[in-house]
Amino acid sequence: MRVPCSAQRLGGRWSYCALSAHIANGAAPLSRRGWLYALAAAGGSWLLPRLASAQGYAPTRQNREAPEEKAVSTREAREEALRVIPWDKLNDESQRKLRSVVDSPSIYRRMPKKTIDSDAALYLFLLRNPEVVVNMWQVLGISNMTAQRTGPFTWKGNDGAGTQCDVELAYGTSDLHIIYGEGFYEGQLFKRKMSGRCVLLIRSGYAQDGRSRVASLLDVFLTVDNAGLDLVAKTLSPLVGSTADSNFTETAKFLGRVSLTAEQNGPKLEQMSTKLTKVEPPVREQFVQLTTEIYQRSALSEAAAVKPANGLRR
Repeated sequence: MRVPCSAQRLGGRWSYCALSAHIANGAAPLSRRGWLYALAAAGGSWLLPRLASAQGYAPTRQNREAPEEKAVSTREAREEALRVIPWDKLNDESQRKLRSVVDSPSIYRRMPKKTIDSDAALYLFLLRNPEVVVNMWQVLGISNMTAQRTGPFTWKGNDGAGTQCDVELAYGTSDLHIIYGEGFYEGQLFKRKMSGRCVLLIRSGYAQDGRSRVASLLDVFLTVDNAGLDLVAKTLSPLVGSTADSNFTETAKFLGRVSLTAEQNGPKLEQMSTKLTKVEPPVREQFVQLTTEIYQRSALSEAAAVKPANGLRR
C-alpha cells in the first residue's frame, strides 16, 4: 500500500473544465508556495487524504453541508490521534521512528476534515501511488517536484526548491494510513541546513449517495531537529499550519477533479497517461484501467437514465 509525502500548494481553483483544458493543452507553471512551507517541508510533509467511518468520519449529507471545520492543535486532539495508532501491529523499527516524532513534536496540527466527490478505488490508487499525482503535476505545469518510488512502500522526494525527503508507508489499511518522512531543506531561506521528521496520520471514510464520496482527516506531527529552528517553528506554528491547510485542501480538490475528469473525459486521461514517464509501466497501466472503468460506468449510467425518457409516449 502507498501514500504520498509532500504537500505543495497547487494555487488557484481548478474547475473540471480547467483541468480538462490543462490535460489537453498543458499550461504555464503556477506560482510557488510561501517560504513558511519550508519549515514543514523539511520534515518531508507532502500529503494526501483519509479517515475512519467507525469514528463518525464517513461523509454524510449533514457533515457535507455543515460549516467549514477549523484546524485544531489541542492536547485532546493530539492524544486522540495517538490512541488511533495500532502500536501492537508495528515492528520495533517503525515504532521507534514514529515515537521519535509523535512523543514530543515541534508542531502538531489536525487539518480541517475534507469531503470530496471521488471514485473510491481511484482515490485509494492515487493515495498509494503518489508518483502518479506528482507526475501529473509535472505534465500539467503545476509543480517541478519529483517523487521516485524506491521500494514497495518507500519514495524519495524533491520539491525542486531545496527540500529533499525520504518517505515510507509505515502502516496502511483502507481506513488508516500512517506515513513517516524525514528530510532536509537547504536553500536561501536559512543560513544552514534544516532537517526534520514528520508523521502523517490519515484516516478515511467512504459513502455512496448517488455519488461516491470520500471524507479525509489528517493529523500532522512535525519535529524540527535544529534546536534554534525548533523554537522558530513553534512560534510560527499558526502560519505554517494555515499554509498546510491550504495544501491539504487543494490536493484533495485535485484528486476529486481527476475522478470527475475520468467520468466525463476518460479518453483524455488515457491520452495523458502516455506522458507519465516517471511512473513505472505496471502502475501507469493500472491507472488507465481504473479511469477507463470509471468512464465506462459513467457512460452506462447516463444511457440508463436517458432510456426511460426516450420511451415515453404522449
